[in-house]
Amino acid sequence: MTQGRADRMRENFLRQGGRPQRRTIPEPAEPSLDRDGPGKRAEERILSIPLDEILPDRYQGRLRWPIELTEIERLYEGEWDAQDFLDYIAGRREAEESPALDEAWHASIDLARSILSEGQVAPITVTPARDLPVGYRYVIETGEGRFWAYQMMRWLLIHGPEQLDVELDEWREDPAFIRAVVITEASRLRQVAENEQRQSYTSAVDRAIAYASMLAEEAEYLVNGAPPGIRNGRLELPDAYWRAAKRGLRGRKAVLQQVPAGARQIQRHLKLLTDLDPLVLAQAKQHGLSEAQLRPLVGKSPEEQRRLVALIVEEGLSSREAAALSDDTLDEEPTLVEGEPLIELRSGTEEDAYTSALPRKDLTLPEEVSRLLRSLTTAAARYEALRKKVTDNQILALLESELRSYDEAARGSRRARTPRRRIQRLHTLLQEIEEP
Repeated sequence: MTQGRADRMRENFLRQGGRPQRRTIPEPAEPSLDRDGPGKRAEERILSIPLDEILPDRYQGRLRWPIELTEIERLYEGEWDAQDFLDYIAGRREAEESPALDEAWHASIDLARSILSEGQVAPITVTPARDLPVGYRYVIETGEGRFWAYQMMRWLLIHGPEQLDVELDEWREDPAFIRAVVITEASRLRQVAENEQRQSYTSAVDRAIAYASMLAEEAEYLVNGAPPGIRNGRLELPDAYWRAAKRGLRGRKAVLQQVPAGARQIQRHLKLLTDLDPLVLAQAKQHGLSEAQLRPLVGKSPEEQRRLVALIVEEGLSSREAAALSDDTLDEEPTLVEGEPLIELRSGTEEDAYTSALPRKDLTLPEEVSRLLRSLTTAAARYEALRKKVTDNQILALLESELRSYDEAARGSRRARTPRRRIQRLHTLLQEIEEP
């Protein structure tokens, strides 16, 4: 560097008051779509925005309300406002039992109480958007849970103010306005990062969809069409999310440096989207199942996945119990198909029915008894289902026919392990169980 250039730099430095020159961005009076920049910036102000001008992000990975997509789309299209939507949710809760819907409802009430008594600690982030229904100006990037908490305040003020459990003179916030930071461009990466930090996913499927949405944006896939959700009992996603899930983290390692989630965790969740049946994914979403509970279903046929997820939901099985259940050949629910045997074997041979039920050495005695009880419960449920189709006499006739075929096929030592012998021994045990 020449002496003259050094002197000019020193002179400029002193002219600026001894501070390095910083490029300043003037603060606009109103957020504008014309602002350039990478997104959220420290210079942007926290604004108080009317709640009625904000709409949730239809392509958000985290699905807050476990209801049919057809109803959620009525909110996105402007047919319903948020209060109409909560009216519908309240009606659904009265009409049918839904633990997942109840959990989302009460979570919104709890957060509403917290905000009213303690204040809104963190602002949400929103972005201006065009082509929204009349009256809306912003779409939520992060903070949809806080948005629904404010909407719940307004709904309860009319339908149940006592549930807010906060005296009016102690309210710290106005339910009609929410504090927000307006950013230029939304980011799926920020959505995922915030949800990871807050641990706000209600199921492994929500987390998997969020990862897929993040990778779809990073790969610059076009996201359009119907939003993620459950339609007719099946999970639906934009094509871009399915593509991103199938591609996984190949060539996307830089993403890992920006989210608090490891590569193994992300890949395991994406595997759920690529391997599980859409009907199973919808069930897992609606009942808040974890990745560990769903992992044993990966690699199985769609029919087997549906049977296992039904048992996991009905019996409230833990991840360990779900893994044990998926390995247990005796726990398979028989399928009644015209022209096929009543007892269905995984390998298709009679000998397997006699020898495959030996206890696993890695299970404790209580675990073996628990497995036996689950098998009996499944058998009892199947029997009740059959009774709706045929009479007990018809069931006995079918059973006798099936048992006779196994008796005739058994030779030598296998005669002691035929279904007939096992059922007889079990019948003796069950007679000892007294009605409480």
